[in-house]
Amino acid sequence: MVFDCLMNPAGPYQLNLVRTERMNHDGFGTPNDVFDRFFWIVRDVCREQAADGWTPETDAAWTARIESLLAGSR
Repeated sequence: MVFDCLMNPAGPYQLNLVRTERMNHDGFGTPNDVFDRFFWIVRDVCREQAADGWTPETDAAWTARIESLLAGSR
């Protein structure tokens, strides 16, 4: 689900899914910054696995997508 939301943030349900999960996690007492951190952790793990295949362009694209998705879900 995370990859679907990141790869297609303008899809028919992705942004609403993240909004809903943000509210669900708030109900569990998860602060927004902790919820947001999950997306950055996913990026970091992908970067680690890609090793030398992770380019500055890849990093910029992931950063832009995550920032856009998180901003739209608030």
